[in-house]
Amino acid sequence: MSIFFTVLTSSYGIIYALLVQFFLDVPSIHPFEIFGISTNEKVFTYILSAQLFFSNTPNSILSALCGAAAGLMYRYDIGFLKRFRIHQSISNAFSSVFSPILVSRSRPPPSRSERAVRPAPLHSHI
Repeated sequence: MSIFFTVLTSSYGIIYALLVQFFLDVPSIHPFEIFGISTNEKVFTYILSAQLFFSNTPNSILSALCGAAAGLMYRYDIGFLKRFRIHQSISNAFSSVFSPILVSRSRPPPSRSERAVRPAPLHSHI
């Protein structure tokens, strides 16, 4: 029973669903060699994900496999997951709750006229 609840509360499923998309969509840009082994920059992501995979067995393995399966289901559109949309009323509710937290309160960048150098005011010396 405790394995079931631990699997449900972990975020490994989301991580491994995104890892599938990373593996399939992100190209390798910079190949290099480490100790004579040819590799690329994506290997560090895979090493960290392997560490998560084996960190808390059997819970992490089950979560990772379920997440990878969900990522593959989304990738190959099994069950028409790509057509799934959240209803507008639910989206509006989340937007009204979280937008005050996420919206930047910083001042907008100055306009072009505000950035222009203005001449200094002339002062008369009496």
